[in-house]
Amino acid sequence: MSSHLFTTEEASKYLSVARQTLAVWRLNGCGPDFKKLGRKVVYEIGALDKFVNSRTHRSTAEYK
Repeated sequence: MSSHLFTTEEASKYLSVARQTLAVWRLNGCGPDFKKLGRKVVYEIGALDKFVNSRTHRSTAEYK
């Protein structure tokens, strides 16, 4: 079973963030899970959705 792997450009559009934001998140270990294929960074759709769902809050007091 094959799933589409998103490039950094595609993932940034999907998440509505800059490519550089994804790069900083990778460096800090706080973004979506990613894979390295040689020098290429790719993201699975499930990892992007999981990241978005983990950012759900009911109030600003919950966000840290």
